[in-house]
Amino acid sequence: MLSYLTSSRLRKINEIIAELYTETETETETVKAYSNFLNRMRELIFFEKANVFFYVQENGVFQIEEFAQVDWKDSHLEQYLEFYYILDDVLPLISVNNTNLFRSTDVFNLHERRKTKYYKELVRPAGLHYSLEGNIFTNNCYYGGVGFYRSEDKKDFSNEELEIIRFMRPHLSNVAKKHYELKNNRFNIVEFLPLLSNFNNVSIVIFDNNLEVIFSNLSSKQNINKDVEADLVVRSRKFCTILKEAHFSKPHIEAKIELPKNSFYMELSYVKLDKHENEHRFIVMIYDISNMLIRTLMKFKDTHGLTQREFEILRLVLSGLNNNEICSTLHISLPTVKKHLTSTYEKLGLKGKHQLINILT
Repeated sequence: MLSYLTSSRLRKINEIIAELYTETETETETVKAYSNFLNRMRELIFFEKANVFFYVQENGVFQIEEFAQVDWKDSHLEQYLEFYYILDDVLPLISVNNTNLFRSTDVFNLHERRKTKYYKELVRPAGLHYSLEGNIFTNNCYYGGVGFYRSEDKKDFSNEELEIIRFMRPHLSNVAKKHYELKNNRFNIVEFLPLLSNFNNVSIVIFDNNLEVIFSNLSSKQNINKDVEADLVVRSRKFCTILKEAHFSKPHIEAKIELPKNSFYMELSYVKLDKHENEHRFIVMIYDISNMLIRTLMKFKDTHGLTQREFEILRLVLSGLNNNEICSTLHISLPTVKKHLTSTYEKLGLKGKHQLINILT
């Protein structure tokens, strides 16, 4: 059958598919990208209108989620999306998990089809008499379809045109799969991930089912160098492994991590992907405790009028150093340390270290 495709047509097909892959890198551009794809297809086949759409099916009921089209009249499109898609006799034929591509004249008895409400009220008025249609399924719950149409006064689609779409259909399925994963498998986390960049003390690392990192914003944090970043990823992956080996009996793990000059608090959860029993995403939230405390102390310093020395001593106290260790670190005497601590507690209205920890935690 490939004899239908000349070298020039093959080059054009590859060019159009490559453009589609590039344009569907982000979910927000997908519908526009498919519309561009359909317009480019005019360079290969003649049609009067076309569409690429995606829908879900539950208990035999179809619900269209996205519809990219070219040259559909607004009135016909509105009628189809609001009502007539329920009567669409093509949907049952393409909602299967195997390749299905056909001309309507090859599968329908035209005499009988003309009698249907769907044909009388939409197919004929909208000029969908001749169609070339196929599926671009992604999994058991999410399907896509592609269709090209001509009105009754035109010729039917040729074998060559059918073969062109058949050649492109696997690529459409690959793009649809990527689109589905971006839209659903990431549980819309892409909508709020950029916001995390505004919180310097909070990081997130996401692992796939094979414990490969699929997202991390650790490198964007000013207080995390490359060595610390690598260590945190290793420790995060270790926690994921523990959770996975425990067969997810514990849906949530928490731990405090001590690294040189840094303390971190980790929270690990996993999300089971919808309709995928064995596919998970591991989400690790990492809180930079050391930096959070320093920022909190800076606020205390400004609002309570702490001196620089009082601030330094207070920071060391919260780092776990006793008075003698503070003396050694700052090269000052024990009475001086006690004097500064007494002054600090008075300014904060506290009686001692225990109350300090309570108000900071």
